[in-house]
Amino acid sequence: MYKLQFVNAYTSDILREVDYEKPDIINSLIEQLEERNSTDVFLMDSQQRLFRADYVSCKEVNEQDNHVYKFFFKVKLHNVQPILARRN
Repeated sequence: MYKLQFVNAYTSDILREVDYEKPDIINSLIEQLEERNSTDVFLMDSQQRLFRADYVSCKEVNEQDNHVYKFFFKVKLHNVQPILARRN
């Protein structure tokens, strides 16, 4: 299992975590972020808050049976928050 984590570089809080069977999507994300030296990225955390973010780095660690990819971002809460439909 492969785990993707978006992490606040200032506080080390995990903003969002997603599990994948294969690392393909994660590897593609690493390539895109490193290639573009990405700034001004938009992230949504697990509470559906929107952040403006600057990519800092990616760190791969092994935790139990998982490969964990931690993507560190300098984040700031966006001044406009989306109104999302809630499921009942």
